[in-house]
Amino acid sequence: MRDQESAERFKLNVTVLSEDRSREVHFRPDPHQPGKQSREVIMWHRTLKLADNVHVYESPVGELRVVKQVSKKDSRLAKSASELDVLGQVSSSMELQDKQLFVHFHGWFPSTDYICLMMEYCTFGDISECFPSPLPEVETRCICEQLLESLAVLHGLGITHRDIKPQNVLVVQRDPIRVKIADFGISKRALEGQTELRTQIGTQGYMAPEILGLVDEAKEDSTYTCAVDIWSLGCLLFYLLTKQTPFSEYESLRDYVKGYTTFPDTHLIENSTSPSVQNFINRLLAPSPEDRPEASVDLVVDWVIEQDGISLPKLTSTMEAPKDMETHHYEAQNTIVDDQASFVSDPPVPPVAVQPPGDLAVIRDPDVEEEMNFYSYELWHVIKSTKSKTAGANRLLPILDQGANPSILHEGYNALHLSAEYGSAEWVELLLTYAADVKKCTRPRRETALHLATCQRDLETYLEKFVLLQSHGVELDAQNNDGDTALHLVIARFGSIKPIEALLAAGASTEKKGRRGHTPLMYAIYLDREEKALALLKGGANVNCEDENGRTPLQLAIASDRIGIGLIRQIISAGADINKADEDGHMPLYHAVQLKKRDIVYLLLDHDATCELGDSRLQRSLTQMQMWRRLSQQNEVPRGDTEHAINVFQWNFLGLSHNEPD
Repeated sequence: MRDQESAERFKLNVTVLSEDRSREVHFRPDPHQPGKQSREVIMWHRTLKLADNVHVYESPVGELRVVKQVSKKDSRLAKSASELDVLGQVSSSMELQDKQLFVHFHGWFPSTDYICLMMEYCTFGDISECFPSPLPEVETRCICEQLLESLAVLHGLGITHRDIKPQNVLVVQRDPIRVKIADFGISKRALEGQTELRTQIGTQGYMAPEILGLVDEAKEDSTYTCAVDIWSLGCLLFYLLTKQTPFSEYESLRDYVKGYTTFPDTHLIENSTSPSVQNFINRLLAPSPEDRPEASVDLVVDWVIEQDGISLPKLTSTMEAPKDMETHHYEAQNTIVDDQASFVSDPPVPPVAVQPPGDLAVIRDPDVEEEMNFYSYELWHVIKSTKSKTAGANRLLPILDQGANPSILHEGYNALHLSAEYGSAEWVELLLTYAADVKKCTRPRRETALHLATCQRDLETYLEKFVLLQSHGVELDAQNNDGDTALHLVIARFGSIKPIEALLAAGASTEKKGRRGHTPLMYAIYLDREEKALALLKGGANVNCEDENGRTPLQLAIASDRIGIGLIRQIISAGADINKADEDGHMPLYHAVQLKKRDIVYLLLDHDATCELGDSRLQRSLTQMQMWRRLSQQNEVPRGDTEHAINVFQWNFLGLSHNEPD
């Protein structure tokens, strides 16, 4: 009855959609509608193989889980209910104590041929993978304290792990070292009238002698206790310090148990371990189970480490892990010795390489389209034929629940692309909930959903879609075939600066170059969008970048008929290089004189623009402008007397006095 209750408690609402896609559904209280529940969907994608039938799955927000598949035809399946019972007891105890001592079990779900167990994933792998060389005593003692705390909890619940070994101790933090115990597949309860521990099971090199029948050979029905875990812990500590097991052969273990040989401390001495740890491990490896100590953190008090004559104090337990730290792993190798197994050492198995989460990615060939099934096509067709920015989710939800994949391309677009381009924000949100791939591009234009969202040109709808796409990891700086980013497109397609501000606030780059080699700032100036250019300047846009003709934003602004001198002042104030030449060797002053923009010429001169233009005609024009400015500043030109002013300027330019007679 308890097994059934545990199984039901841990059953997940997960539907397997394909070999590498599963959908998990949660119903949570709706904070906006008391008494009602909101439906939350998480799509899981397979990203990495750890071992046969053991894979890492990733959610759209980057959360990682390990899924272990147990065949429904496997003889071990009958034991899974007992394992769920153990997991339930352990999980409840950890919740009460607010500690993280064991690899977290999220639950299980069925598929056609398997029972799937979902667990957390630990980035650093098991302790033998993470630390391939012998560990110093300080680190080993820290690990020992954590494992004793974990075993004390298990044994207090009447649970014996029965398979403590390096592959079942997973590392969740390297410095300081933090570990968790994994794999309760062969753990067993021995309280409340349940079956006594009798079966010969465990891992070679770590099994206690009583499991092998070496302690009470006269008894055919010999049993054993939680002391088998203490023995395994002693073997594990021996391994961490030496990278050897204390008893590599059956005969050596038998002789030790019978008293024919003494404690095998040779490897410990060769690795310069202290007498204190040698005595400590010797206690754990007492041949008689009754002589081994019970699991308790206080045991490490007897393990004294001296450095420079100073004894190190007892370490503080490190297992009160931060609540926001969740890492994931599952043991890839699970070597179990059955009742008929002999004590023959297996050759070492190379550890399975475990990649950190940042490296987890499904490698897809961008030029190969996936096959579209019926429901995926139906989803695509419904969105394609319903061009509405207010359409609700009810029409799409039943199709998605049948397993439609919103990421598969058809005619160069997928369902998310279509919804982003002319669908509703609600549709975009629903497709993202069902794990639509925000990084997938159209063909052949190479546009993302963020590019396409700018096409609708409805400001409110765009901003809603942007928030949704950005929260699901869309690439803000992705470039289409023209090189344009979303920032380029909102400059051209919206009258408001709000989309620009939203992109900049989210971290969009102002350096990407699109068509003509224009950055967003240059593109705004090219399109005479002065307010948008000011917004980009405020966002830190580079004022000295060059387009494909070597022109800078300052030169483009001077060339524009609609850009005012106010923006040019802002560009100069932002650090524009006044004397930077384009690919023709012409500086900003050259273009200002050529276009007869006298106010801009004066502004550039005030900021130390070089007066050498390299063109005699323009040089004369510049001289005239400078002389005119001096005359104006000297008040020699009466206000309103334009004809007289021109005559004065001409007389001065010819070197004559305007008071001389004709």
